[in-house]
Amino acid sequence: MHCWRGKMKIKSIRLENFRSFKDETISLNRYSCFVGANGAGKSTVLAALNVFFREQNSSSTDISKLSDEDYFCKDTTNPIRITVTFDDLGQVAQEELSAYVRQNELVVTAEAPFDPISGHGTVKHLGQRLGINEFRRFFDAEKAKASAADLTTIYEAFRQQVPELPAAKTKDDKRDALIAYEAAHPEQCILIPSEDNFYGVNSTGKLAAFIQWVYVPAVKDAGEEGQESKNTALGKLIARAVRARTNFETELDALKSETLVKYRELLDRNQASLTEISQSLQRRLESWAHPNVRLGMEWLSDPSKSVTLQQPVAGIKTGEGDFLGNLSRMGHGLQRSYLLALLQELAGSELPDAPTLILGCEEPELYQHPPQARHLAEVFCELTTGNNQILITTHSPLFVSGDGFENVNLVRRAGQGTSSTISSLTFQKLCNRIREATREDQQRQIGGLVAKIHQALQPGIAEMFFAHTPILVEGLEDISYITTELHVSGLWPEFRRLGCHLIPVNGKDKLIQPLAMAVELGLPVFIVFDADTDTQKPEHRVQHERDNRALMSLLGVNENPFPDSNIMGHNHAIWQTNITKTVKADFPAVDYSRITEAARLNYAQESGIDKNHLFIADWVTAASDENLRSQTLNSLCRAIINFAGGEA
Repeated sequence: MHCWRGKMKIKSIRLENFRSFKDETISLNRYSCFVGANGAGKSTVLAALNVFFREQNSSSTDISKLSDEDYFCKDTTNPIRITVTFDDLGQVAQEELSAYVRQNELVVTAEAPFDPISGHGTVKHLGQRLGINEFRRFFDAEKAKASAADLTTIYEAFRQQVPELPAAKTKDDKRDALIAYEAAHPEQCILIPSEDNFYGVNSTGKLAAFIQWVYVPAVKDAGEEGQESKNTALGKLIARAVRARTNFETELDALKSETLVKYRELLDRNQASLTEISQSLQRRLESWAHPNVRLGMEWLSDPSKSVTLQQPVAGIKTGEGDFLGNLSRMGHGLQRSYLLALLQELAGSELPDAPTLILGCEEPELYQHPPQARHLAEVFCELTTGNNQILITTHSPLFVSGDGFENVNLVRRAGQGTSSTISSLTFQKLCNRIREATREDQQRQIGGLVAKIHQALQPGIAEMFFAHTPILVEGLEDISYITTELHVSGLWPEFRRLGCHLIPVNGKDKLIQPLAMAVELGLPVFIVFDADTDTQKPEHRVQHERDNRALMSLLGVNENPFPDSNIMGHNHAIWQTNITKTVKADFPAVDYSRITEAARLNYAQESGIDKNHLFIADWVTAASDENLRSQTLNSLCRAIINFAGGEA
């Protein structure tokens, strides 16, 4: 494994008063996937990092001067703060940033207080270290180049107050002793700010040697990502991939030295011309002004500035068949495919001394076929095994998988004027919740549970992360009954407006894992399932009792696992038997038989289609046309609407 010189990653981001976030701290992994409904605030996280890293090229707004619209609910009385905590620092990073690193962490804040006179907030960066406030006097004096005697006086004063501090002779010994004491007493530490150019323009900041931020926006004109621009997202990734294979630095240094020698020789050869001009001017001045005047001329150009050589910029040409041309003449799909190929190249070739690549990518699924999107998700995961950290926002369940559910960050916003919130899962907490609900041994091997969680996050079920109000149901039969009733009752437009989405899981036992995830994430879900009280086979009855008890436990419902009647709660519907028998009971037997048999004619009297979703839609619609309706179904649909409306 490489020992990464610039090893560093983002541990967490705290967003204060920025756009849709009032005050939220987000923990990040090597791969972090932000999901949620439209308007929740997913892109705001990456926008905040654009402000922090001063990435203007791909930003649609000015990131150095923030307008009042960048402040949460336009609250300009409080500053915007974007605080990034870095951890996993390499040795070189710890040494070069030692004044700010504490407990192997570096904290930097981009702060923008609003100026009502100028009408904007100017972003400045503050380095923050976790330390003891009283010790600031020593570190500030050291930074100000105080004498050894002054530092000794300050240190000895500390020793009078803190006897545990050891005697220290040198400045470094004193400094190390104070840092060690701070590390041993974190409860006494606070975040101490100090303004510094941590990430300046043109990569002059302190972080540039260790972090490279690359932002790929959701929609980008291919022409703007042309090969001549080294500051675009693709340009930066190209340069990173090329540097892993070839480096011109040594040869360019030699070429520059050789050119400087020739440049100086050129100036020396032409110095005589300046001498002649200066002598002529001196003679004129002597006659016009003063006989003792002296005048000389020399070349003032600085050779080091006059001779500049830059690393060559690699470009791309792409096409099909015999045609090869500029990327701007290709479609967005090919552009995104090129990004995929480039990321694969990066995953397989990296330099140990390269800065950590932090890649922020919005909606990587754009212009990609499902197989390509799945492959891209795998490439992202592969990249995180190296010196890279990947942050994506997505609307595709293909980027949410069972083996990486801890990387999912659910972004939610309850409504206008409320702050966005972010929640995530930890494997241990999820396992504990599931085992508590199913009454399993907490010490049991987790292999089987891992498999169930992985299955529970198949793309269809993972859609619950992208809906405002997901409704979990057992299967397509439930969807057909509910959808048809929504249409015939006129509730369908309201159902869609509230962001409701029906999600079948293919069986009651498959409801447990996604429901547990929703509970852990604080995601409001409505769930519909059969209690199957009429089941007679003992082995089946045991399984149904177990599943019913687990689901009721997760819902916080204290009921008999085999209830005596249907249960309609604010976020759940539990049928005493099953949905088919429940709906059938709402119709007179003669009418039910007549209408269903008529509908069966559309399917050539095929048997065994009672649970077929098309058959269900046909007969429920036909019944509605005769003003025959299931009051239970109608109550269910209204309960779902009320639940979603309460969350909107």
